[in-house]
Amino acid sequence: MAIVTITSDFGTRNYLPGSVKGCLLQCDPAFQLIDISHDIEPFSYNDAMYIFGSAWHHFPENSWHLLLVNLFEKPQPRMLLAWHAGHYFVAPDNGLLPLVLGTIPANAVWLEAPNGNPRILDWIQAIGQAIADMEKGTAFHELGTEPEEILQKNLPQPALGNDYIEGQIIFIDRFENVVINIRKEIFDTVGKGRPFKIALTLNESIERINHHYGEVREGDKLAFFNQSGYLEIAINKGNAAGLFGLRTVGAAGAHGVGSAKIFYERVRIHFYNNP
Repeated sequence: MAIVTITSDFGTRNYLPGSVKGCLLQCDPAFQLIDISHDIEPFSYNDAMYIFGSAWHHFPENSWHLLLVNLFEKPQPRMLLAWHAGHYFVAPDNGLLPLVLGTIPANAVWLEAPNGNPRILDWIQAIGQAIADMEKGTAFHELGTEPEEILQKNLPQPALGNDYIEGQIIFIDRFENVVINIRKEIFDTVGKGRPFKIALTLNESIERINHHYGEVREGDKLAFFNQSGYLEIAINKGNAAGLFGLRTVGAAGAHGVGSAKIFYERVRIHFYNNP
């Protein structure tokens, strides 16, 4: 029986997450359906990359992963089915899947559009049927047609210099911990073991890397590389984003008319040579 994970930007206050599961179970009642998240920020590739990208590889091989974000970016959307690193992926051909995987999947097919002008649940029915067909023995390449070209997109990467890294805030969780698109390998490569200062605001900085929240006192700030390998800024039992005025790029509310607070969307790490 197939494991099928579902990640979407549908939100949880409407009927779609439940309806998606219902459609899939109509195709095969034996599907094991698992929600990763339906709270991806609408159309946000950063959110999808961080949340889904941090989760999918923890599932058993041969799992199916539905990545349903920004489905209708194109007037005539296509659904991409891909096999990569021992897993199956289903996503609109909108550039998101190559971003999440870090490469264009070598084994992929376009799933044909059902009914000519499909809506969301039409696509889900077609996806569920394709998974069920594979469970019955249909070969992967027979599920659709060979893609002529898979859409690619690029997202901003950290800016690097000899003595600095400047990263973009990509995610803020419910505790207002702040995730930045700086990975440990980049930090180690540029830093070369040198002392550093993570500048959060004009007056706030961090000068060491911790391993977890419990290493600092309650109310103290800290930086660490999280389970997914990204730099995270937090306050033990506090709200880092709110206190330091940190926000994701494009988040509403900053720099508004009459706003007295300065908001920061990027974080810079300065490295210093040992004396």
